[in-house]
Amino acid sequence: MTTKVGQAEVYRKMNWRLLIAALLAVGAIATLWLYGNRSDAIYERVMSRQGYDTTLVKEGISTTFLLKPEWIPERVGEENKLNVVLEKKFNTTILLESVTKQNNDIYVQLTAIPSMSLRAGRYLTSSLLLDNGSFTRSGAVERWQVTDNSGRDLLIGGYGSSEGPSNMAGVSFDIANEGVLKEGVTISYAGHNLYGYRQHDSGLIASAWLPFSGIAVLIVLFLLYWRREEEERGLGWNLAGYTLLGCFTFSINTIKLPLGFLVYLLFFRKPVPNARIKRNAALLGLTIYATGLLWPAISEEVGWRERDVRMEAIPYEALGMEGIWRSVLAETSVTDQAKISSFELVRTKEGDVLKAEFRLVDRVNDEFVFSEVVYDGEVERIKYSPRGSSDTWLQYNEGMYAALFFERFEKLRMLDWRPSGEDAYVMLKLLDDRPVQYAINDAVKYKVDEAGIHPVANDQLPIQGMLFTVGGAPYQDPSSWAGWTDYLFNVTN
Repeated sequence: MTTKVGQAEVYRKMNWRLLIAALLAVGAIATLWLYGNRSDAIYERVMSRQGYDTTLVKEGISTTFLLKPEWIPERVGEENKLNVVLEKKFNTTILLESVTKQNNDIYVQLTAIPSMSLRAGRYLTSSLLLDNGSFTRSGAVERWQVTDNSGRDLLIGGYGSSEGPSNMAGVSFDIANEGVLKEGVTISYAGHNLYGYRQHDSGLIASAWLPFSGIAVLIVLFLLYWRREEEERGLGWNLAGYTLLGCFTFSINTIKLPLGFLVYLLFFRKPVPNARIKRNAALLGLTIYATGLLWPAISEEVGWRERDVRMEAIPYEALGMEGIWRSVLAETSVTDQAKISSFELVRTKEGDVLKAEFRLVDRVNDEFVFSEVVYDGEVERIKYSPRGSSDTWLQYNEGMYAALFFERFEKLRMLDWRPSGEDAYVMLKLLDDRPVQYAINDAVKYKVDEAGIHPVANDQLPIQGMLFTVGGAPYQDPSSWAGWTDYLFNVTN
């Protein structure tokens, strides 16, 4: 009786040890996942394009601030470490890191610290990413402006600029008159570049599911252990060993063979204690092996089932319509093969964009993928929504690429196009996604190119081009738009 009680106590201690080991394993998996997906680690992967695609949204994003007199050191050679937050935008904190006094020079150093997300997002950097995977930095002085309170340029004399690691950028300038510093100096740096990024579909699945799959394997092993048929010393470690054996592979060229499971069938099927759960552990390993074979197909299939994407804090004034398009291109599955299907924008008479909507038709793997983008200018939010797919879309080849459309939108200053009246609200609408043969005599009509806006007389008709119409209204109501004026661009005759 004493012997059985002693054995039970030994097994109870083993169970607790196994439970503690499993909990430590789960904690280790969670810790490694969190550490590997911290902001700094994601930033390094994005910059080196390891599992991420990056898109330049806009160059020359500026930060302007007043250099306060109390931030400037009193003695020559002294440096004030400040780390003052100047601005937070595009998921990036811009700091005034330090101010140094060097004889008659003042050296100011900025640092941009991005806050990265695992799936997708945007950030500011002083670097420009190159196509070969490297990056470059530009310390051109035209990125800096330093003026006194009267607007006088303080960079006319001696100056210097620098850029360094970790998104640092600095400028030094001569101060001949100490009184200028006491009155305040305004500094503007337009050297930050806005990038958007998006994790590859396979990387998303791996980062999201692999940690959970590891925990799931531990749970299955625990269930097998608790269903043991008899007590056995070291059973938990044996089950883990059978699982590793079941998923062990041997590669011949590109073919992976389940060598471990074959070894189990040949040498480990003889009657042993707890044979059934050990067989199930080996089958668990074989399941892991099979999942690895199917992983590429799973990644490709799941990757296209994208849901709505929302992008916050996207100011139109900073990015323009082309920047909004490039934000969508950067943070969603839309590709540069997408073509514009429809476009509509509402602004105030003063030029403030209230809303913009456009639809896209993308071509991916011989399939046409439809999507809709809505920009709300009042809350500065973009909403991207997939709208299904089709095997055919006959007018695709005749349409205009979205990238070209939005480039033309900015170059031709379409936002400034006006209706015939002076209403409080203005709507711009693309009437067709393909060039039209235009021959309307009783309409106010213009032809637009890089040289400007030109009236079109009836004797010049017909002409062919992309057709925009612009209307006005005293208030936003679908029935109130009037004063429509037609604008044609990309005219071919």
